[in-house]
Amino acid sequence: MDTKAFGESAYITPDLVKQSATKKVYICGTAKIVQGKYGDKLELPVELDSIAKIWGLNRSIVKALHEFGQGKANPTDDKHWVGKWVSLSVIRDGEKELVVATPEIVQVESVQ
Repeated sequence: MDTKAFGESAYITPDLVKQSATKKVYICGTAKIVQGKYGDKLELPVELDSIAKIWGLNRSIVKALHEFGQGKANPTDDKHWVGKWVSLSVIRDGEKELVVATPEIVQVESVQ
């Protein structure tokens, strides 16, 4: 049995992203609201390198994920995120490292 996942955080962290082979997450389900230290926050079930993780979403990540709903009814509904891939990167903001999300939008061209 591979025990790697048991030695890592259950959450997506900057260190996990930096160590990731793919630096991509697959969104497995819809978000849930959880009580955080400073109020409600969203958590999203994802897979990073085929390992189940929880992604705590900040405001900028939620806004980026809204791209998946563009052109659809109720474009901010998180159901548009399920089954999608998101590329991750890490940036430094002063002393803090932050995970940045870039949704992978597949463009479908019409065939004539």
